[in-house]
Parts: sequence; structure tokens; C-alpha cells
Amino acid sequence: IVGGWTLPYSQRSRAVVLRTTDGGASWNAVPHLRIPRLNAIRFLNAQTGWAVGENSTLYPSGVFRTEDGGRNWTTVVQGHSQPWLAGDFFGPDSGLVAGAGGMVARVSRTQVVPSERPRWGARRLNCLKLSGPTTAWLVGAGGLIATSHDGGRQWQPPAGTIPLQLPGQFDFHDVATLGDQCWIVGNPGTVVLYSADAGKSWQRQNTGQSLPLHRIHFIDPQRGWAVGALGTI
Repeated sequence: IVGGWTLPYSQRSRAVVLRTTDGGASWNAVPHLRIPRLNAIRFLNAQTGWAVGENSTLYPSGVFRTEDGGRNWTTVVQGHSQPWLAGDFFGPDSGLVAGAGGMVARVSRTQVVPSERPRWGARRLNCLKLSGPTTAWLVGAGGLIATSHDGGRQWQPPAGTIPLQLPGQFDFHDVATLGDQCWIVGNPGTVVLYSADAGKSWQRQNTGQSLPLHRIHFIDPQRGWAVGALGTI
């Protein structure tokens, strides 16, 4: 679990990383961290993980990597410098990150390289998910849904028409993928958008409530959870 807090007076931030080794029954904070606040984390196995968050003078890229289960973190040292809000990773050596100002970038162990200038302007990007070796999904504010089929170099809207009368009035917060299946949630949380064919067609799944939904996750094609405001599950 990652997050952070702001230091008094200086407005600089400091990361908080919590670890569990017993399935969540107990948690311990990783001590002596000096890196800035973290916004997202992704582990590939018990030892290797990536995290993205705010940047600073000492850690300009805002992208971090661990090889000892999160006890120690190193930063990607070269490339574009800015805070990152979300990310996902192909493996221990590469991934994609999304940040403030609508920026998307490709990440390696040594550098952060921005993708083509995004067509969605400076809209906030809330979630980036990989669904295959070269396929990625991105959702954000103002009804933003985009997909990439070349590892994040170029982005375009999904092929199918989104079944919402005014999609720009939705702020999408999260996307879950399972093979060609895709689910998207946001604010308002009245519907879950669902595609069974990688975005070629879409269905509305009505939730019966309007509270914002912030995260969604599926463990198989039938069973999933969505969570949101005021403890909504």
C-alpha cells in the first residue's frame, strides 16, 4: 500500500509504504523512506515492483523500482520530469505511466520517454491498465477513454460507440480488463460500461445508484467488485 504526506512549511511530500507478509492480517511501514508521495504501485512478484508518484529535485522522474519487496527503492534517473498519477508495467524492465497535464510516457529501467502529444489536452488521467503485450487502456476526466495497440506510443478512442447520451459529463476513474473483456467505472456511478470485444461494441450495466465508483476489479469473466464513495461496494 502506498501514499504519502506533506511536510509542514516546505510543502514537500514524503512517501508512505506499508507491507504485509501474512495476507493483510498485519502491516508494517517501511522505515527511513526519503522519496516523495506515491500514487500507484504494481508488483510483478514478491520482490520486484514499480511505483509512481510525485517528483522532487533528488527524484525528478517520479518513477521508482524495488527488487527487495519494497524495503528499498531506486529511481529512474533520465527523461521527462513531472508527477505521475497512474501506471502499469509489462514486466521488470518496462511499462507505461500517466500524469498531470494529460501526459503519457513509456518507462524503462533507465529513462522515461513521453508518447506522442495526447489529443485529449490537459484532462486529468485517472487510470492506465495493460491488457496484453502491446495493448493498453486509459481513462480520465471529461469522458476520456483511449486505447493503444503499440505499447503506448499512439492512442485513439475505442472503435465502438460509447452508449451514453453525454459521455463528456462523466469522469471515468478506473478500468478493468480480462482478455478482450473491459469494464469502466466513474462519476456518476449509475452505470458500468462493458465491452466483450476489446472496445468494438459497448453495453451499459446499470448499478441502481449514483455514488461515484472509484475502482473495479474482476477475477474471472463473471465475478467482480466495484468500490466507491461513502463505503459503496
